[in-house]
Amino acid sequence: MPEFGVYEQTYKELKKPYHVHASRSKNKVPMPMIGRVIIHVKTLANRLGKRKKLTLHTPSPKDPIFQSFPDYENEICGSCVKVVSGEISKSKTSAALPLPSEVITINKLQITGSMFPQRRGKEIIMGIDRYLFRFGLGVEGHGLWILTSVYKEITKVKPEPRGEKGFMYRIPQEHWSGPKGTPGFVRILFAFMCEEWTWVFIDHNAMMTIHVLCLRQPVTHEDLVPGSLIWPYIWGVNHGPSLIFETHLAVSGLHQWRQSVLQKRVRDQKPIFLSVKGNQLVFNGYGAQETSDMLFEALILPNTSTYDVCKLDALWARFEAAVFNYQQQCYSLIHAPQEDTKLSYISGLKPFRFNYEAHKHYISSITTYRKMEIRITSARWSEIKNLGLINLFNPRARMQPNGIPIVDESLGPEFTVEYMKGPRRNAQTVQIPMRRIQLRTGPKASDKSVFAYTPLACIFDHKLLGWWATNGVSFMPYDVSNIHNATTLGPYSFRVFVSANHTSLTLKGTTEKDRAMNKKAYHGPIRIEQVGRARRRARKTMAEIKKTMTKAEREEAAKQAGKRKRL
Repeated sequence: MPEFGVYEQTYKELKKPYHVHASRSKNKVPMPMIGRVIIHVKTLANRLGKRKKLTLHTPSPKDPIFQSFPDYENEICGSCVKVVSGEISKSKTSAALPLPSEVITINKLQITGSMFPQRRGKEIIMGIDRYLFRFGLGVEGHGLWILTSVYKEITKVKPEPRGEKGFMYRIPQEHWSGPKGTPGFVRILFAFMCEEWTWVFIDHNAMMTIHVLCLRQPVTHEDLVPGSLIWPYIWGVNHGPSLIFETHLAVSGLHQWRQSVLQKRVRDQKPIFLSVKGNQLVFNGYGAQETSDMLFEALILPNTSTYDVCKLDALWARFEAAVFNYQQQCYSLIHAPQEDTKLSYISGLKPFRFNYEAHKHYISSITTYRKMEIRITSARWSEIKNLGLINLFNPRARMQPNGIPIVDESLGPEFTVEYMKGPRRNAQTVQIPMRRIQLRTGPKASDKSVFAYTPLACIFDHKLLGWWATNGVSFMPYDVSNIHNATTLGPYSFRVFVSANHTSLTLKGTTEKDRAMNKKAYHGPIRIEQVGRARRRARKTMAEIKKTMTKAEREEAAKQAGKRKRL
């Protein structure tokens, strides 16, 4: 699932379109965009299948806020909070049923009007006329503004089959910043087409969801603010209040969750990492990346049991503070001035490219997730030492039931690490390798595993872990900041951008002029881990390049290779 930062960046660009952001005018107040909704049914997953991506809200006949769509009948919607005579209740029926053949699709309704965006955690809403479109970005969903002329040029040609069942649009070469000879494809699911600019929601895997609600009167900006009449009912039933601008509700929900954990008859041995990332009702906005980073900020190991975190007051105090502080930091990063963060817009005149610089700056804000190492400042190291928790980083320490690690003298010197001595002389940071902890999602050996990341190294006894954790720990063999040829993290690394990236394996030019042009157009070659087949492909590519080289160029290449070998 895309990170909280992706949702915030999407909302930021949706609210303040690119042409307003790029304007030189001092008064950059965005006006509501006026346009028409277009659903690309061909590129959606099977809309009549079990994994239906577009659903229509069916309220109760007595619902005072929402109404049914014309000529459309279905079970009462189970994905939203139900409104009946002012009472809130959850429907047990599911909206994910095959749509009747007589349903009037959104395209036939010709929905047109001003667009008002809003978001809450990991959900985004667009209000247009009497309709609310609620988006869940799934695995690879994201959105951006493109020129309407570019949108029309892309969609005027029928989408091409990609994979077994999917369809994607081919990006015209003049709008594609990828490697020469490599076509670009994009799967557009939803579009809001205005006169000059068009907002598109894109999903390479077609797993994002669109839920449409019909109001009894046109939506206004005031309707989409916390505390409005319709606010509690427009969000998904499985997503809770925002940790940013509904803090009082979020705090109340967090405390209720803690009490429910402590009141269970059987202790909840589920790792806190899985409890947080799998509960959007309490921790709205937290996924795997955010949870790993937040738990490190709280100085809690990802495989600590949920019961221990809720039971031990010291752990709970650090945990509760980090839950809110970390998301506030992410929010501040996205909404800070671009001059400070270097996080440029995804939207633009030619957006189908890999924005290396912005991606690099975004990745630098991630502390633990899929990183190879972490650098802790000397001030933070001293702070942790004063808290009496420095042994959390010590491989010779064992975690005690009270949440405090104690050094086990029975462990030999092979467990001793240099960084426990603290910052070196005249050094400002302590460099600690990252550990990848494997956690099972269920009690069976066949249940899939997920990975959590932390530099905390103390040992957990099996009695404290329960069956949830495999206790498999390994060092990270690579750093996510060096992997740019696959989808990674953040708003700049989705498939359509990554596929436009220029890698060393696709470099066909051999002259200095070709290399200079490639570097300018594609932000230079990237570093990738070449193992197994990748190495063989690299050797084959180099052999093809050498065939086109002159004798002088081959001698120069051999000379440079000799220098690198001596180094």
